[in-house]
Amino acid sequence: MADDTQTTTTDDRNPLDVLEELLKNDGDAAAKGDADALAEDERLEKERAQKRQEFEAKQVMQQDIDAQKIADQKKLLETIKNTPEYQARVQQEQQQQEETKQVAAATEGFEITQLTHDKV
Repeated sequence: MADDTQTTTTDDRNPLDVLEELLKNDGDAAAKGDADALAEDERLEKERAQKRQEFEAKQVMQQDIDAQKIADQKKLLETIKNTPEYQARVQQEQQQQEETKQVAAATEGFEITQLTHDKV
């Protein structure tokens, strides 16, 4: 019997009123859905902003660490340049360059010119 009362109650209403009620319910649901979507978008945007800030902070910290490591390496290079081994190597390289120049200067006048060829 309860079903009969609901049917008669629905039948007594104007179809336009029923349609308006349905549209109103759908509009309320859509508004709630839009509000939920906006809230979700705001939450995601806040998370992105927070992650972006964390990334930038880590990047700045890594740049500081890298700068410190570079400074340490430069100091180490300066100390290496003062070692006797490094200075001996530099001196040997200079001697080799001078010997190469002397050999080139000594052989400069001894080229043979042939009639149909370049210098040998």
